[in-house]
Amino acid sequence: MVKTTGGAVQNNPTENPSVLILGDHAIGLRMAFARALDDLGVRVTVAHPPGLTLEPGSPRIRTVAYPVDARHVVRASRAVRDLRRETRSAVVHAFSTLPATISGLASRRDPDGCYVRTVNGLGRSFSTTGMRGTAMRLAYSAVMITLDRRVRCAVFQNHDDDAWFAHNVFLRGRRHQVILGSGADTVSFDPASVSADRRDAARTFLGAAGRPTALLISRHLRSKGVDDLSAAAQLCGVRTDQAMVFAVVGPPSDNPRDMPSATDSHTGSVEFKRLGSWSDIPALLAEADVVVLPTRYREGIPRVLIEGATMGMPLLAYDVPGCREIVEPGGNGVLVAPGDIEGLAGHLLRLLGDPAERRRLGTRSRTLIEERFDVRLIAAQYADLYAELSGCSLPPSGP
Repeated sequence: MVKTTGGAVQNNPTENPSVLILGDHAIGLRMAFARALDDLGVRVTVAHPPGLTLEPGSPRIRTVAYPVDARHVVRASRAVRDLRRETRSAVVHAFSTLPATISGLASRRDPDGCYVRTVNGLGRSFSTTGMRGTAMRLAYSAVMITLDRRVRCAVFQNHDDDAWFAHNVFLRGRRHQVILGSGADTVSFDPASVSADRRDAARTFLGAAGRPTALLISRHLRSKGVDDLSAAAQLCGVRTDQAMVFAVVGPPSDNPRDMPSATDSHTGSVEFKRLGSWSDIPALLAEADVVVLPTRYREGIPRVLIEGATMGMPLLAYDVPGCREIVEPGGNGVLVAPGDIEGLAGHLLRLLGDPAERRRLGTRSRTLIEERFDVRLIAAQYADLYAELSGCSLPPSGP
């Protein structure tokens, strides 16, 4: 690239594309994606909140701090514009809501930059019902219409969200496309790579003691299905004598209005328990038998389902946007109508009581990840997008 008057960057079509990735405190989850881009020949800079330490995994990946602050988004947008110029990045790619807001403002101040945002699901605005939900959706649409006017492409992680964008009369003329998630790390999430010591620690944490276990990994929110799973556990407890564990693992609710009412309980031989966070997710999944997500929250593609499938797990989820992209009914899992506690309980009983069926579904889960969701496949699609938008070229080994 050549720097011109006023800080503008003029792209050279013979150069490899370069990207500045903007993230929030969860940006560490996307480092496998950054490394996959680096392997494809994309020059990567990862911008993260101050105080966060990242492990790039490659000497070519640069990490820098930027001011992620909802109280000072204008100042942060100026910092992003300057950082884009200083790193000579052809593309700025924002993940998550606050970084996307900041990058939207930055794009209006940076006419020479190329800005892309990934919409990680439509969130609470599109899962809230009634007048309040209608107001939230109108507000979300208004923000997207005005703030993202100069964003070159909106990337959606599932087809339902992309269809909403395509049918919005004020947005449908803008460029948009679907790329399924941020990719699955098939190296870190590999059952064969989980040591016996890690399994033992996860087993002790779960306290399942050899009982078949349904695992929900999520914040403890009602909209994520904590109360529904508790209700299903109670139904299962009066219908079977087989010992089972239904466990919720994750941080507490961050929204008083979405606080679940479920508490730890025993119903017959079935135990329902709410546990805290656990850092070694692959080991936790290796010790569970079914990954369950009765969520009504509009996510892109739920990370727990991606990670569960990567670990070769059968999946059970509500039939909602995002979950539909990763759960193949009869292939690698089951989709249940939202709120169908009877159906949820029935399928949990069936799966937890049938090891052969769990193995069959789990084998398909891993295959599906390798065919459609592997981080290298996802990174290749983004690398193509960066190259097209920036006018740069990928090396022969690229996608």
